[in-house]
Amino acid sequence: MSATPAPSTLAPDTRSADPTSTPAIDTIDTIDTADPRARQRQWVALGLLVSAQFVVMLDTSIVNVALPSIQRDLALSATAITWVVNAYVLTFGGLLLLSGRAADLFGCRRLFTAGSALFTIGTLLAALATNPALLMSGRIIQGAGAAALSPAAMSLLLLTYPGPQRARAMSMRGAASAVGGATGVMAGGLLVGIFGWPSVFYVTVPISISIAAVALARSVLPVGARGPRRPFDWHGAAAITGAVIALVHGALGIADGGLTAPTVRGSLTASAALLTVFIAVERRTTDPLVPLELFASRTMRTGVALAVLGGAARASTFVLVALYLQQALHLAPSRPDSPWSPPP
Repeated sequence: MSATPAPSTLAPDTRSADPTSTPAIDTIDTIDTADPRARQRQWVALGLLVSAQFVVMLDTSIVNVALPSIQRDLALSATAITWVVNAYVLTFGGLLLLSGRAADLFGCRRLFTAGSALFTIGTLLAALATNPALLMSGRIIQGAGAAALSPAAMSLLLLTYPGPQRARAMSMRGAASAVGGATGVMAGGLLVGIFGWPSVFYVTVPISISIAAVALARSVLPVGARGPRRPFDWHGAAAITGAVIALVHGALGIADGGLTAPTVRGSLTASAALLTVFIAVERRTTDPLVPLELFASRTMRTGVALAVLGGAARASTFVLVALYLQQALHLAPSRPDSPWSPPP
């Protein structure tokens, strides 16, 4: 996903009208810090973009505390309850690369506002769910919205804040991620204990920047670079997303039927086949979703492997600890001495 610093002044576009050329970046003047209005737009833009990351991480963690209550109220099995988390995470991760490409092609601001609206629709659908199908649908829509929101917000930060300001803005985005995850754990316990599990979804609606994004984005955010028309790698995106979903489905089925179960074997075989298809597609396509040459670097391979293992450990720990504390130790989420309650 490309991100080019915004120029300090807007100059006329003197390039030829070649349809294959990259349009000039349509930005707002956010670098002239001597202008009070420009500085105010910078702060509003920063708050908008940092809030987006806060909400994405908040929703990732706040639902885990509500899992036992959701399982009880909707009569979900031990395997089905994991899909409340997986439906969001897999959609988020599966569409992330494709959304980054979409931001390059159609503009970061458009994708940011569309992702914000989509995230809110999914949140409301999940909060109003009265059966597993509606809940899973809401979580999938949430994941799609977050996948559009997150890379677009990252690019907009890079566009809006050049030079030394960029490091400060990225630090605030990282802090928002940590605070959002921690807030979700603490607030989730209190909300579930007092108002019930739908409240963990309702609370993100007023906190989210969806309505504010649509209203403010046009005036405080740059459009972002829209690159030349390039083909979407739909085949590669479908193959890698299907491979991950099949792998997770097979791994979850081991608990019920063991490694020899036909559904487990079928899922794992399908995952391996789709991964092979993905590699073949990426090697042939002229504009791959993931350039395989990146993995020629040992540092790159090691970093990706550690990131995958670390993310898997964190996500599984959140789910397992929430289920263990409430179902095995019978700790109520709203108890003052529960692990989810903030310290006195």
